[in-house]
Formats: sequence, C-alpha cells, structure tokens
Amino acid sequence: MQQFIPYRRFQIASYFTKTEYSQVALERKKKLDLLDRLEAEGCSQETALAAIQCSRATFFRHKKRYKINGVNGLEQKSRRPNTVKTPQWSLELENFVCKVRNENHFFGKQRLTNVLRKKYTIIVSESTIGRILAKLSKQGRIRPVSFYTGAYTPKKRVFTAHAQRIAPGAKSTQPGELIQIDHTTVTLDSGKTIKQFSAICPITRVLICKAYQQATSLNAADFLDFVRQQLPFPILSIQVDGGTEFMSHFEKACETYQFPLFVLPPRSPKLNGTVERSNRTIKEEFYSQYNSGNNLKIINLHLQNWLFYYNNQRPHTGLHCLPPLEYYSSWRSKK
Repeated sequence: MQQFIPYRRFQIASYFTKTEYSQVALERKKKLDLLDRLEAEGCSQETALAAIQCSRATFFRHKKRYKINGVNGLEQKSRRPNTVKTPQWSLELENFVCKVRNENHFFGKQRLTNVLRKKYTIIVSESTIGRILAKLSKQGRIRPVSFYTGAYTPKKRVFTAHAQRIAPGAKSTQPGELIQIDHTTVTLDSGKTIKQFSAICPITRVLICKAYQQATSLNAADFLDFVRQQLPFPILSIQVDGGTEFMSHFEKACETYQFPLFVLPPRSPKLNGTVERSNRTIKEEFYSQYNSGNNLKIINLHLQNWLFYYNNQRPHTGLHCLPPLEYYSSWRSKK
C-alpha cells in the first residue's frame, strides 16, 4: 500500500532554499523593515516612503514579492525580453558572407554589399551585412580589420597643467560659473565651411559667438579674450570637451586669466547640452537665412547683430520667456 506525504515537496523545497542573497535583495529587505518601523512609530506612509527613497508602486511590488517568496523574491529579475529577435538571413548567406570576408580582410559592410550585388547578384541590405559581420566576429569566424592593421588605442589624457577633469555632478549655481564653450562646423549656402566658437552661461543663457576659418587652440584663445570682454559678468570657471582646440594656447590663456578650466569626460555631450543646443539655434535661426557672402568680417558683423537681438529681445522658454540679459538683471536684483 502506497502512502502519500503531502508535505514532502515543501521539505525538499526548503532544503534547496537559497541562503546567500545579493546586495540588491538585502538592501530591499532593509528598506521594507525600515518602513515597517517608521509606520509603527506613527510616521505616515508618504513620509516613510520619502525617507527610504522608494516610490509607492515599487514598495508594494517588493512587499508582495517578499510575502510570497521571502528574500528570494527581492532578487533582481532578468530584463531579457520574452521574445528575442531572431536573424532574418539564411545560414547559406551567412556562410557565403564569411567566405567572401575572409578572402577580403579589409572589406566592411558597404564594400561587401557592393561585391555581393555586382559579382554574385545577391541583393541584401547593408545593415543586414553589418549584423552578419558582427555575429561572425563574435563567433571568431572572422578577424576585425584592426587585427591586420594593428589596433589603435587612444591615449588617456593626463592632466598635468592648468586644466582638470570636471567633478561628477558639477553644476553651475551663479552667472559666470562653468561657462560652456564649444565649436561647431557651419556650411554656408555657397559651400564654404567655417568654424564657429560659442560660449554660453548655463544660468542666464547669455550667448557669445564668433566665426573663424579654423578651429585651432590659437583661435580658441582669441575667442576666450573676446568672451571675457563681451560678458556682462566675470567668468568664474569654464568647461569644455576634450578637443585639441581647447589645449595648448587656450589652456595657457585660461591660466593667464586665472580661469579654472574643467574638461568633460569623453563621449558626454549631454554635459555640454546648453551650448550644444545653442549651436542648433544659431544654425536654424541665423545661418539658414544668411546670404551676405563668405567674408569672415561680414559674417561676424551680421552674427553680432543677431546676438544682440538674441540676448536683448528674443524670449527664451527656459527663462520664463525673458531675454537672457533681462533675466540676468532680474536675477541680480533679487540678490
């Protein structure tokens, strides 16, 4: 006669219960316990959630998972989608691309697409070839071009002079602090290309610009002197990206004027967002309507006239629809 023990599966499950938890799960458990203690002492739930820095929805989701599965339920879940996109090409095409690529080590997706279309009458998109090459490279079936030419490893910048790496989370708190300076390339209607340097105050949005023939550190230093004369308030510090135009002469000029110079980390244009947005505004509102020739003096003359309108009359949505200089005047009157 067979006997059925209903609690047997619970004994097995408890035997395999996880005893070591991740730091994420332990932190979530700590927050749940802290909120319970705060509520027991008479604290409102809204205040308790603000104290543990947790949203209401997140708290109830973690509470439910903890009630069902204990601390295991507080572990970080995988964010992998349930349905993963599968390759849309055939295995024959993949092998053929691998064969052609190994015969031509320096061909990228654009050249391979051209070769497949003209020589083998195989029509496939360039992006598909790029995905196939990425898969083959990951599998080790093809070598990257750098394997044959020698990989290029950019040197990490060492700050031994006046410039310093900007501190994480640094923000401007008053006019003249962390003035954002950048340069952009502008192509006129005639086809001529010029380089424009821009400087903007993140607080007041006062904008200073000047066009040059080239983006060199010597021109950047000249632009710094121009900004120093044009701004209605003193420069307290400057932030730039890691471009070579902001080294050498520009760095020495900052040291001469005793302007602290901070350099942004690589690939972080969002930290220079104010001046990047102003570059777009100038291209859309000034250069798209400029048609007075290619002479730099004439360009700068018209540019300064437009900047006078920008700083004194043009409403700025980020400043409660006030022009930058009017906003600066109201800011100064409150201090």
